[in-house]
Amino acid sequence: VDAAHTCDPRGDFVRKWVPELAGLPDKLIHQPWKCPQGVLSRAGVRLGETYPHRIVENLKECREKSLEDVSLVRRKHSRGFIDPQYGRDMTAIPCRLLGIRSPKS
Repeated sequence: VDAAHTCDPRGDFVRKWVPELAGLPDKLIHQPWKCPQGVLSRAGVRLGETYPHRIVENLKECREKSLEDVSLVRRKHSRGFIDPQYGRDMTAIPCRLLGIRSPKS
């Protein structure tokens, strides 16, 4: 949801590709479950009928769990270039690109 607000703050993408939500205000178009019933009614949105109910109820908790799972898989299957704390991919940069001598020479 945060990424949607950042990348599509006015909901243009959603209005184009999810016309069921086109009538919702910009502020709520990425979170129709937070809309007051009157706003949903005016926009012709009936959750569970014209647009599905939320699949993920606790977004923050599920996001954290997903990040933990990805980090675990990366650590388990890495070739040594994984940040041990956060599980981010790391890339070895050749010494010649850094303008320094190789420790092996």
